Amino acid sequence: MKPAEPHPRPEAHLRGRHIEDRLLARLKEAQTNGTVYQFLLPDSVVINRDGQLFFVEAKAQSRFEAPPFDGHGLPVAQANRYAFIFAAYKIRTQLIVWDDETCWWQWMDVLEAGRHFETAGTIKTPRRIYPISSFIRADEWREGRTA
Repeated sequence: MKPAEPHPRPEAHLRGRHIEDRLLARLKEAQTNGTVYQFLLPDSVVINRDGQLFFVEAKAQSRFEAPPFDGHGLPVAQANRYAFIFAAYKIRTQLIVWDDETCWWQWMDVLEAGRHFETAGTIKTPRRIYPISSFIRADEWREGRTA
């Protein structure tokens, strides 16, 4: 996924929401008839690229500010699910985050292997935060830098 702009346009958001709703309805139907045991969140899209399966977890959020470091993250339960899937099945998850400044991305297994910490969850559920230095800027991605 290579965003053409740092922030999704409103019409792209609406189109994406429509696709998410259809995907969620199909997954619920598959779970009801027994062909799918469990699925993750509707914004976690499975993509098949070059014969490889991976998840994409997209977030639009403000940057977490130090201490201990500036960064981005996601709820601890989501991070743990993706870590389990990677450990059990070697299916990677790409975390993509749009903040006020730019678009960032990184593989969850790379983030999990590095520095991170968990918030106390006083506003929402506890979140696992990864340093901004662990992410790749989308413009660097387009220039060929990969992890």
